[in-house]
Amino acid sequence: MSASKTTTAKGRTAELEFEINAGVEDVWAAITEAEHLMNWFPLTAEVEPGPGGSMLMTWGDAFKGECRIEVWEPNMRLRTTFLDSPNSEGEPMRTYVDYYLEGRGGVTTLRLVHSGFGEGAAWDTLYDAVSRGWAAELRSLRHYIENHFGRRRAVAWVVQPFESSESEVWSKLVSDRCLGLKGLDSLGQDDRYHADGPALGSISGRALLVEKDGAFAGTIDELNDGYFRMEIEHCSGPGPSVWFWVSGYGVPQSEMDGLTERIKRTLGSLIS
Repeated sequence: MSASKTTTAKGRTAELEFEINAGVEDVWAAITEAEHLMNWFPLTAEVEPGPGGSMLMTWGDAFKGECRIEVWEPNMRLRTTFLDSPNSEGEPMRTYVDYYLEGRGGVTTLRLVHSGFGEGAAWDTLYDAVSRGWAAELRSLRHYIENHFGRRRAVAWVVQPFESSESEVWSKLVSDRCLGLKGLDSLGQDDRYHADGPALGSISGRALLVEKDGAFAGTIDELNDGYFRMEIEHCSGPGPSVWFWVSGYGVPQSEMDGLTERIKRTLGSLIS
């Protein structure tokens, strides 16, 4: 397929479903209103609501995505579509994100379906990164809605490229040289964890996502029940990179800026 065409194969989808202890109106607001999106997903957001509208979301200067709204059924369904970066064979890739909401008794079931991924190795990197990314981001969404709805977050975010093997880097990240995460091999979802290392200091919380080969997410008691995500990521540059993403609620952004510099120094000394 030439680069002038758009791949729209439907061979694979990333599908996740969560129950959220909140009314469907709040969940709809969290996925469609800019002021709420910025409290769990992008750093900045602009939304033109309704069918034919758009959502513009950015993650610093390096990451920017604008999607078109195709379906807008308040409190029931949202569909967006956007043109992703070319895959490894130079093919532009159009994918689709559907959010299905069903509210009952003060609990909302949110089902997300990210579709349009083709088969074959050219699609593998994007598909794997999207699947892992949504697993973390939807936990961030649920945590925000259930515990901090309407409360502005402050963010520390660091991306660090690396060239050595993923297993070697991951071992360093969870070691006392970086995060100091204790007992990772025995942690399960919702278990209490403790970490004490130079990147974030002494922190505790609940483990929300545990993938022992390259991803961890959890709450942070010390940041007013904030949210923390660390993973090895493959879609932000020519090679793999480490992402640290820390959200604090009721925390000054200046404090998070200091944390950003601390994480940068730690990662720079660890994998440079």
